[in-house]
Amino acid sequence: MIEKVSGCIKYVDVTFGGFLGSSGVHHYTIPWTKLAYDREFGGYRTDISEARVRGAPTSHGDEEIWHDREREKQMQRYWDDGPRGPI
Repeated sequence: MIEKVSGCIKYVDVTFGGFLGSSGVHHYTIPWTKLAYDREFGGYRTDISEARVRGAPTSHGDEEIWHDREREKQMQRYWDDGPRGPI
């Protein structure tokens, strides 16, 4: 999700579940600031535990959530003061 006014990346959508495009895929939205690019690894790393990601607000791939201000507030509340879990 890119913030319209600043143009800054706010959240990244990651998916778990499903198989070859089948149903059951859940989208988890995590803060962009929680990712760090690792040149040696050739990808992004995070200190967020799997349990914390799986506890985050989810949606199914066919849902349109990006224009929903209440949904954005829910994500912000979760990541700002949600359960911390192991890192």
